[in-house]
Amino acid sequence: MTVRREFELSEDDIAFIDRKASDGAGDVNELVRRAIKMLRSEEEAIDRWVREEVLPTYERWKAGGEKSYPADEVFDRIQEHIRAQAAGKTS
Repeated sequence: MTVRREFELSEDDIAFIDRKASDGAGDVNELVRRAIKMLRSEEEAIDRWVREEVLPTYERWKAGGEKSYPADEVFDRIQEHIRAQAAGKTS
């Protein structure tokens, strides 16, 4: 069953949809269906990641089996890595 809905979109979004449709990516309805499918897929991937990686890691950390690091230390190391890459010192 389908239900007709109306949405308000910015002029930029309308131009993007029109451009995609004219490029042969599908009609507006197909583009919306594809976008919803992509959002669902993204949400499912995030849910799976949380369930399979984040929660087990948290449980190990809570039980004392995972080391934790202060956020400022992590960000400092990331910034050092980025600077080293920019200088061509790492891969």
